[in-house]
Amino acid sequence: MKNQNMPEKKIQIFKGLFKLIKQGKSPESIKVSDIALEADIGKGTVYQYFTSKEEIISQALLYHINRSFVSITEKMHRFNTFEERIRSVMDIVEQRVSLIPSSVGLLFFNTGVGSLRKYLQDEEDKFKEFHSIIAFEVDEIVKLGINEGIIDKDIDFKYARHVFSSAMMSYFGVMSCDVKRAATDISQLKDYTYKMIVKSLS
Repeated sequence: MKNQNMPEKKIQIFKGLFKLIKQGKSPESIKVSDIALEADIGKGTVYQYFTSKEEIISQALLYHINRSFVSITEKMHRFNTFEERIRSVMDIVEQRVSLIPSSVGLLFFNTGVGSLRKYLQDEEDKFKEFHSIIAFEVDEIVKLGINEGIIDKDIDFKYARHVFSSAMMSYFGVMSCDVKRAATDISQLKDYTYKMIVKSLS
Protein backbone atom coordinates (compact mmCIF):
# COMPACT_ATOMS: atom_id res chain seq x y z
CA MET A 1 0.00 0.00 0.00
CA LYS A 2 2.53 2.56 -1.18
CA ASN A 3 2.31 5.65 -3.37
CA GLN A 4 5.98 5.72 -4.43
CA ASN A 5 5.31 4.34 -7.92
CA MET A 6 2.48 6.73 -8.69
CA PRO A 7 3.20 9.00 -11.68
CA GLU A 8 4.05 12.56 -10.68
CA LYS A 9 1.38 13.90 -13.06
CA LYS A 10 -1.35 12.05 -11.14
CA ILE A 11 -0.16 13.56 -7.87
CA GLN A 12 -0.12 16.97 -9.57
CA ILE A 13 -3.76 16.43 -10.59
CA PHE A 14 -4.71 15.47 -7.02
CA LYS A 15 -3.04 18.63 -5.74
CA GLY A 16 -4.98 20.67 -8.28
CA LEU A 17 -8.23 19.17 -6.96
CA PHE A 18 -7.25 19.85 -3.34
CA LYS A 19 -6.43 23.49 -4.19
CA LEU A 20 -9.94 23.94 -5.58
CA ILE A 21 -11.49 22.37 -2.48
CA LYS A 22 -9.47 24.73 -0.26
CA GLN A 23 -10.86 27.63 -2.30
CA GLY A 24 -14.35 26.52 -1.25
CA LYS A 25 -15.41 24.84 -4.48
CA SER A 26 -17.82 21.91 -4.11
CA PRO A 27 -17.07 18.64 -5.95
CA GLU A 28 -20.31 19.05 -7.92
CA SER A 29 -19.25 22.46 -9.30
CA ILE A 30 -15.68 21.48 -10.19
CA LYS A 31 -14.95 20.57 -13.80
CA VAL A 32 -12.04 18.57 -15.17
CA SER A 33 -10.86 21.72 -16.94
CA ASP A 34 -10.74 23.51 -13.54
CA ILE A 35 -8.58 20.75 -12.09
CA ALA A 36 -6.27 20.85 -15.11
CA LEU A 37 -5.89 24.61 -14.76
CA GLU A 38 -5.02 24.40 -11.05
CA ALA A 39 -2.65 21.50 -11.72
CA ASP A 40 -0.99 23.54 -14.48
CA ILE A 41 -1.36 20.77 -17.03
CA GLY A 42 -3.47 20.27 -20.15
CA LYS A 43 -6.98 18.87 -19.95
CA GLY A 44 -5.94 16.15 -22.39
CA THR A 45 -3.19 15.07 -20.01
CA VAL A 46 -5.75 14.64 -17.22
CA TYR A 47 -7.74 12.27 -19.45
CA GLN A 48 -4.60 10.22 -20.07
CA TYR A 49 -4.79 9.20 -16.41
CA PHE A 50 -8.50 9.47 -15.53
CA THR A 51 -11.78 8.87 -17.31
CA SER A 52 -13.86 11.32 -15.26
CA LYS A 53 -13.94 13.86 -12.47
CA GLU A 54 -15.49 11.24 -10.21
CA GLU A 55 -12.48 8.97 -10.72
CA ILE A 56 -10.11 11.84 -9.90
CA ILE A 57 -11.95 12.51 -6.63
CA SER A 58 -12.06 8.86 -5.56
CA GLN A 59 -8.39 8.29 -6.39
CA ALA A 60 -7.37 11.55 -4.68
CA LEU A 61 -9.15 10.49 -1.48
CA LEU A 62 -7.50 7.07 -1.56
CA TYR A 63 -4.12 8.66 -2.22
CA HIS A 64 -4.51 10.91 0.82
CA ILE A 65 -5.75 8.10 3.08
CA ASN A 66 -2.89 5.88 1.92
CA ARG A 67 -0.31 8.57 2.69
CA SER A 68 -1.82 9.08 6.13
CA PHE A 69 -1.72 5.35 6.89
CA VAL A 70 1.94 5.06 5.88
CA SER A 71 2.88 8.12 7.95
CA ILE A 72 0.99 6.92 11.04
CA THR A 73 2.37 3.38 10.98
CA GLU A 74 5.93 4.62 10.46
CA LYS A 75 5.63 6.91 13.49
CA MET A 76 4.02 4.23 15.63
CA HIS A 77 6.77 1.72 14.92
CA ARG A 78 9.37 4.02 16.43
CA PHE A 79 8.02 2.97 19.82
CA ASN A 80 8.28 -0.45 21.44
CA THR A 81 5.95 -0.49 24.46
CA PHE A 82 2.18 -0.74 24.80
CA GLU A 83 1.78 2.69 26.38
CA GLU A 84 4.20 4.39 23.97
CA ARG A 85 2.35 3.03 20.94
CA ILE A 86 -1.03 4.21 22.24
CA ARG A 87 0.29 7.64 23.16
CA SER A 88 1.99 7.94 19.76
CA VAL A 89 -1.40 7.47 18.09
CA MET A 90 -2.89 10.19 20.31
CA ASP A 91 0.04 12.49 19.46
CA ILE A 92 -0.59 11.97 15.75
CA VAL A 93 -4.31 12.72 16.20
CA GLU A 94 -3.43 15.86 18.16
CA GLN A 95 -1.08 17.07 15.43
CA ARG A 96 -3.61 16.50 12.68
CA VAL A 97 -6.47 18.17 14.56
CA SER A 98 -4.35 21.23 15.42
CA LEU A 99 -3.34 21.82 11.80
CA ILE A 100 -5.28 24.16 9.55
CA PRO A 101 -8.12 22.03 8.13
CA SER A 102 -6.82 19.93 5.28
CA SER A 103 -8.33 19.91 1.82
CA VAL A 104 -9.55 16.37 2.42
CA GLY A 105 -11.15 17.42 5.71
CA LEU A 106 -12.86 20.28 3.91
CA LEU A 107 -14.01 17.87 1.22
CA PHE A 108 -15.74 15.71 3.84
CA PHE A 109 -17.12 18.77 5.67
CA ASN A 110 -18.47 20.54 2.58
CA THR A 111 -19.82 17.44 0.85
CA GLY A 112 -20.76 15.02 3.60
CA VAL A 113 -19.84 11.39 3.90
CA GLY A 114 -23.07 10.25 2.28
CA SER A 115 -22.45 12.30 -0.86
CA LEU A 116 -18.87 11.11 -1.06
CA ARG A 117 -19.99 7.48 -1.17
CA LYS A 118 -20.84 7.81 -4.85
CA TYR A 119 -17.19 8.66 -5.52
CA LEU A 120 -15.98 5.68 -3.50
CA GLN A 121 -18.57 3.01 -4.24
CA ASP A 122 -16.18 1.15 -6.55
CA GLU A 123 -13.35 1.20 -4.01
CA GLU A 124 -14.71 -1.30 -1.47
CA ASP A 125 -11.64 -3.54 -1.79
CA LYS A 126 -9.33 -0.65 -0.93
CA PHE A 127 -11.30 0.16 2.20
CA LYS A 128 -11.20 -3.49 3.23
CA GLU A 129 -7.42 -3.26 2.86
CA PHE A 130 -7.30 -0.15 5.06
CA HIS A 131 -9.51 -1.89 7.64
CA SER A 132 -7.20 -4.92 7.64
CA ILE A 133 -4.18 -2.70 8.25
CA ILE A 134 -5.89 -0.99 11.20
CA ALA A 135 -6.86 -4.37 12.66
CA PHE A 136 -3.29 -5.66 12.28
CA GLU A 137 -1.76 -2.60 13.96
CA VAL A 138 -4.22 -2.71 16.87
CA ASP A 139 -3.55 -6.43 17.31
CA GLU A 140 0.18 -5.70 17.48
CA ILE A 141 -0.42 -3.11 20.21
CA VAL A 142 -2.62 -5.58 22.11
CA LYS A 143 0.11 -8.25 21.89
CA LEU A 144 2.56 -5.78 23.42
CA GLY A 145 0.10 -5.17 26.26
CA ILE A 146 -0.31 -8.92 26.84
CA ASN A 147 3.46 -9.48 26.84
CA GLU A 148 3.91 -6.65 29.33
CA GLY A 149 1.19 -8.03 31.61
CA ILE A 150 -1.02 -4.97 31.16
CA ILE A 151 -3.77 -6.71 29.19
CA ASP A 152 -5.62 -9.94 29.98
CA LYS A 153 -3.88 -12.74 28.03
CA ASP A 154 -7.29 -14.25 27.15
CA ILE A 155 -8.63 -11.00 25.67
CA ASP A 156 -10.87 -11.25 22.61
CA PHE A 157 -8.95 -9.39 19.88
CA LYS A 158 -12.15 -8.24 18.15
CA TYR A 159 -13.31 -6.73 21.41
CA ALA A 160 -9.89 -5.11 21.90
CA ARG A 161 -10.10 -3.51 18.45
CA HIS A 162 -13.55 -2.15 19.30
CA VAL A 163 -12.30 -0.70 22.58
CA PHE A 164 -9.29 0.88 20.91
CA SER A 165 -11.27 2.43 18.04
CA SER A 166 -14.00 3.70 20.40
CA ALA A 167 -11.44 5.29 22.71
CA MET A 168 -9.61 6.96 19.83
CA MET A 169 -12.82 8.22 18.23
CA SER A 170 -13.84 9.70 21.57
CA TYR A 171 -10.42 11.32 21.94
CA PHE A 172 -10.61 12.68 18.39
CA GLY A 173 -14.10 14.04 18.99
CA VAL A 174 -13.10 15.93 22.12
CA MET A 175 -9.95 17.28 20.47
CA SER A 176 -11.88 18.43 17.40
CA CYS A 177 -14.32 20.43 19.53
CA ASP A 178 -11.54 22.68 20.85
CA VAL A 179 -8.35 22.85 18.79
CA LYS A 180 -7.01 25.57 21.14
CA ARG A 181 -7.22 23.33 24.18
CA ALA A 182 -4.48 24.03 26.78
CA ALA A 183 -1.49 21.68 26.89
CA THR A 184 -2.37 20.60 30.44
CA ASP A 185 -5.89 19.69 29.34
CA ILE A 186 -4.53 17.67 26.39
CA SER A 187 -2.14 15.81 28.68
CA GLN A 188 -4.98 14.97 31.06
CA LEU A 189 -7.21 13.89 28.16
CA LYS A 190 -4.47 11.53 26.94
CA ASP A 191 -4.13 10.10 30.44
CA TYR A 192 -7.89 9.51 30.63
CA THR A 193 -7.93 7.84 27.20
CA TYR A 194 -5.01 5.57 28.06
CA LYS A 195 -6.55 4.60 31.41
CA MET A 196 -9.88 3.89 29.72
CA ILE A 197 -8.21 1.51 27.26
CA VAL A 198 -6.22 -0.28 29.98
CA LYS A 199 -9.23 -0.63 32.27
CA SER A 200 -11.38 -2.00 29.45
CA LEU A 201 -8.79 -4.56 28.38
CA SER A 202 -7.35 -5.69 31.72
